[in-house]
Amino acid sequence: MLPAIAATVAAAITNALLTAPERAGQPTLSWYSLLATAPLAVATLYWLKYHKQLHRLRPRPGDLALGVATAAALIVAVWAARSLLMPFGSPQNTWLLRLYLQMGDPVVLEKSRGLSLAVLASAVADELVWRGWVQSSLAKRYGERRAAGLTAMLATLSLLPTLVTLSDPAVGLNPLLVLLAGTVHATLSYLSYTTRRLIPGLFAHAVFTYFLMLQFRPNL
Repeated sequence: MLPAIAATVAAAITNALLTAPERAGQPTLSWYSLLATAPLAVATLYWLKYHKQLHRLRPRPGDLALGVATAAALIVAVWAARSLLMPFGSPQNTWLLRLYLQMGDPVVLEKSRGLSLAVLASAVADELVWRGWVQSSLAKRYGERRAAGLTAMLATLSLLPTLVTLSDPAVGLNPLLVLLAGTVHATLSYLSYTTRRLIPGLFAHAVFTYFLMLQFRPNL
């Protein structure tokens, strides 16, 4: 349970700090996110090596296609949910606006190779920690299926601080990242469970995060 507790607490603290209102609009948040996740990602690699599971990181034909297809399915789901939960002109659309105000101008992020790489690397590190370390360690105690569900739940709980940090006086608590995390982590945990591998999820997480942060403009 130690990896699960460590990852959840570390992620919750990181998420609270990165989404604090006083840090809104800082492009360097992408680097801060990567620096916060990288140590646990390195620990994950050592854990996988110690438990003789590094083979789960060996690329195979079809990994990229499966990862991109999974990311595409998530993107479609996000677009559908956006239309239902945050129609144009609704007060709830403020949730999305508040999130993008926190991240900074997507155009600035997109034009910077360094920031774009930081976004991708942070997503890869995050996926490596949750599926490579947390889910794998939980599987030893609870079995593969339960571990997938527990990992998705813990990853979602780590976003709970953003209910407050991304809140808005007009619409109250902001559940956007919590709902998004629940959907994404449940999907990626299931992908890892069914494939018993990590590479497809790494691709999916990176592609989805890149699109979400750099291409998915809010309705203004």
